[in-house]
Amino acid sequence: MNVKFYDTLQLDPAVLKAEIKKAGSAGEKMRLVGAMAVRAVLLVAFAIIFITSLTALFGDGNSNFAVVIFCIFLSCRFVDFHYCISDSLRNLGFIFFILLVAPILIQMVSPWLGFLINVFSLLLILVFSCERPEMGNGGLYLFGYIFLSGTMVDREEFIDRIWMAVLGYAMCALVFYFKHRSSQPERRFKQIVREFHLSDPKRQWQIQAALGVSLLLLISMGMGVERYMWVGLAGSSVLTFYRGDRNLRAKQRVGGAIAGSLFFAVLYCMIPESYVPMLGMVAGLCLGFCGQYPGKTVFNCLGALSTAVGIYGLGGSILLRILNNMGGALLAWIFLRLGQKIMSQCFRVKTVRE
Repeated sequence: MNVKFYDTLQLDPAVLKAEIKKAGSAGEKMRLVGAMAVRAVLLVAFAIIFITSLTALFGDGNSNFAVVIFCIFLSCRFVDFHYCISDSLRNLGFIFFILLVAPILIQMVSPWLGFLINVFSLLLILVFSCERPEMGNGGLYLFGYIFLSGTMVDREEFIDRIWMAVLGYAMCALVFYFKHRSSQPERRFKQIVREFHLSDPKRQWQIQAALGVSLLLLISMGMGVERYMWVGLAGSSVLTFYRGDRNLRAKQRVGGAIAGSLFFAVLYCMIPESYVPMLGMVAGLCLGFCGQYPGKTVFNCLGALSTAVGIYGLGGSILLRILNNMGGALLAWIFLRLGQKIMSQCFRVKTVRE
């Protein structure tokens, strides 16, 4: 029973909810509901311990990098790169190096040079990690890149960040190795490079995602948009959605941002101001029960707005959240429509379906 309960804790909330519906007895349903609750609490507790520990070691200025490492650490348990372990570990190291350097470098150069750095960096990340785009690695690693692009660090903080990246890579590489060391032992990354062709729908998707996110960052940074990473994150959630209805995805992103912002406003008016920072933790717990994208978008708003409201106020942070998400999702949708037409005309092949 203990083993079965442990295995149940590893399941995604969407899978757990499906199992709850199929459960034949009240006792089995209660066990599955309990597993979902325990899973959510353990995940939030682990996130707090993990991120707080890294932040304590390497400084508050690197807390955002700690969040990214935590997300990668969780992903490494379940998703591999679909080629041999030695090449996978090397490329995971390259990804950490890109995440360490590129998001800071783009803020130190001209906008157009920053755009080229973004395209090159994001395309490398997608090629390294997304041989199986349906597993969600694209959204994860692009989230990390965009999330880090919104902050700057001084020299001392950057040195600490280097050591954080080394430690983070070591932890993620260990998990990656023990979980996936026997996966695809015969497939080398150089085979993937040799097989890279623009007529391949997967490669077209990778190019579109890298170009689209880079354009969103260029436009929003160039216009001086506050919290411009929200624009990039909204767009990337549409651009990295593989073989699905991108129209629906864009609508869900905007709808979730509006609903989540209104929900935050209600909570903000109901609870003491000192409790507002705790809404991020509450959102994390709620995400543990949420298996669908619209719900996740709503609860993600709570965490994002709980930090932004102290800077922009309630009205300003909500307006920014809604407009940035609307702008990012709309621009990503337009870019996809144009990009897919160009790709299909140039190569006359079936592109990734909406």
